[in-house]
Amino acid sequence: MSMMGEMKFFLGFEIKQLREGTFINQAKYLQDMLKRFKMTKLKGVATPMVTKCHLALDPNGKEVDQKIRRAGLSGPREDRIIRSGRIIRPLGTPDYPAWSFIAAAVLIQSILSRLVPTYSRVSRGVRRRPRGDRSSDEFTHSAPRKSSTSRQKNKDLRENYKTMDPISYSAIRMKNWYEDLPRDEETEGRKFWCMEQEYIYKDIYEPMPKVRPMQAINVDDLSEDDHFADAIWVTGRMGLQDLMKIKCDFSPELVKQFFATLAIKKDEDRTMEWMTGSTHCSANLHRFAAILGVPAEGGRCLHGPQKPDKDVLFDLYTSAGKVGSTKGLLPIYSQLLRFFRATISPSGGNNDALRGALVSLMHLSFRCARDTNGDCDYTIDVMDFIFNEIHDAMVTRNTIPYAPYIQLLINNSVAMDEDLSGYALVKHSVKKAYKLKPVSSAAPAPDSFMGDARSSGFAPAR
Repeated sequence: MSMMGEMKFFLGFEIKQLREGTFINQAKYLQDMLKRFKMTKLKGVATPMVTKCHLALDPNGKEVDQKIRRAGLSGPREDRIIRSGRIIRPLGTPDYPAWSFIAAAVLIQSILSRLVPTYSRVSRGVRRRPRGDRSSDEFTHSAPRKSSTSRQKNKDLRENYKTMDPISYSAIRMKNWYEDLPRDEETEGRKFWCMEQEYIYKDIYEPMPKVRPMQAINVDDLSEDDHFADAIWVTGRMGLQDLMKIKCDFSPELVKQFFATLAIKKDEDRTMEWMTGSTHCSANLHRFAAILGVPAEGGRCLHGPQKPDKDVLFDLYTSAGKVGSTKGLLPIYSQLLRFFRATISPSGGNNDALRGALVSLMHLSFRCARDTNGDCDYTIDVMDFIFNEIHDAMVTRNTIPYAPYIQLLINNSVAMDEDLSGYALVKHSVKKAYKLKPVSSAAPAPDSFMGDARSSGFAPAR
């Protein structure tokens, strides 16, 4: 199997192999079926029957067998069974296991019940009898029809994307709306490619109070200050200074729309597609790197399938420090952490904890600071780091990172006739650097970090 490459499809199932785990679904198969039967634009129905109808006794009506009538109302509809049979007919072949026929029947029956209304046509004041009962002209009285405003207030329920289980939401965000679906012209302000994007925006991103805080770093001035010179020197060896200098005011609304509509292609160029205003935009990672003014590839990739071990950060702390947190970091690493959090690795929650790729970033800075001979290359792949952080935030519904960088991408990708002047901007300020007091602690072991670094808090002379 490994000689054939990574498994993508197997017996009608779509297989996604991610860092979070392996996910199996039939989303593409069902989408193909819905497109085949021209059902992609139908609206779902949460309650496929008339509710709150008032029944009245008809003394002149024909008596019926209660058991037969109840069975007729509770049983499955004939037309729906026929449609289900047409869709699941291919599952009768030897290529599919027997249990898939039953599972698909149940699944498609559920889909059809949401897409096709099963209630009979209602006229003002009366409701017709079920289609199978043609022997009598009796009518059942019902409540008057609701106004359009009332029906809109009691619109069909749908699952909230904010509370959806993580696996299902991750599978939704891994698909590409722009390739699988035609554009829906009925979305609000034509700002979304399809209704699903609009629902994701309203459920997750519109209520989001703020994006992750970021600030630019005045690298040139800080490099001349002895208190920050060592930390700035480390960022230079890691290839981060060009990124740290970027300054761009951003629109939270546009950045939220970017994340709500973002789809990432499975190509080598890692192409991203999204909506800005009413414009469909796209750019690959090389284009994004050129806009930011950083190398498109090359360097160390710090994201991996396994969770980083925080114990590798032991030598970054004083004796009173707590490994994995910001408490007790040596001054040089406390300064570096502030630089990283303001630029390449903005915090999305608990600012006191070090987690994810930030652990690898801090450990690499430690190795870079200790290597005074310059024998190794500690440059990181900046674009790979940014791409993985954007992808993780997209599939996990975390707060939004890189708002200034995404705004630059939007400004250089949107159509010329798209007017962005009406969007309110948030100022992307320059970070004010605070000088930290030197710390004192127990003497380090002979083979530990940089001799007297624990007492001085600074790296050795370069």
